[in-house]
Amino acid sequence: MYLYALGIVPVIDASLINYLWPVIIVILTQFLPDHKLKWHHIVGVILGFMGLVFLFYDSQTIFKDIQWGHIVAFFAALVWSGYSVLTRVVKTYSQSSVPVSFLYAGIILLIISLIVEPFKIVEWQQYLFMVLLSAVSGVGYFLWSNAMKYGSIQIMGVCSYLTPLFSTLLLVTFDKTILSGNIALATLFIAAGPLIASRQKMREAIAEHKALRRMKNHE
Repeated sequence: MYLYALGIVPVIDASLINYLWPVIIVILTQFLPDHKLKWHHIVGVILGFMGLVFLFYDSQTIFKDIQWGHIVAFFAALVWSGYSVLTRVVKTYSQSSVPVSFLYAGIILLIISLIVEPFKIVEWQQYLFMVLLSAVSGVGYFLWSNAMKYGSIQIMGVCSYLTPLFSTLLLVTFDKTILSGNIALATLFIAAGPLIASRQKMREAIAEHKALRRMKNHE
């Protein structure tokens, strides 16, 4: 969904909308056991979605047109956040399940691609690039799934909050994306939303880290 959205709407739009997934993870984790909705969760979610307002704001037409690609990018965020939370909920989901999940997903996507996209034969360099990209992505997904299964979901979300900032910076640097005021505000709000929502978990993690350091120093 994310790659499809990148091909039909501006890259910066698809990227920022897709990076709502940390905010959505904060929302979904409230339905897990031992998780209670607090004021900072609500504020963080509101700030995150306010980033969309800045992204789509246009002084001439109030809001620029929302296209199909924007909706697909949002569904991509829903899919990834849902997958991340479900790996925590489903106790039988182990690391060995990750390759199987991606194998099934690959087969389904291949079928969809053959149905809706024209078949193309590309040069061997592009096939090599796709193999390398798949390998790097596969390792990243494997590590993320392991962290979501055994680590703190909120802390993992916190570690991902700078992703929209880095992504926007890379697009502005290497792509033809122009860093407008709206894009800058949208990026900051989308990144700040989940950061505020997980403030308590961040404090707990910092306190735990300091306690462990004190114990090691004492030993």
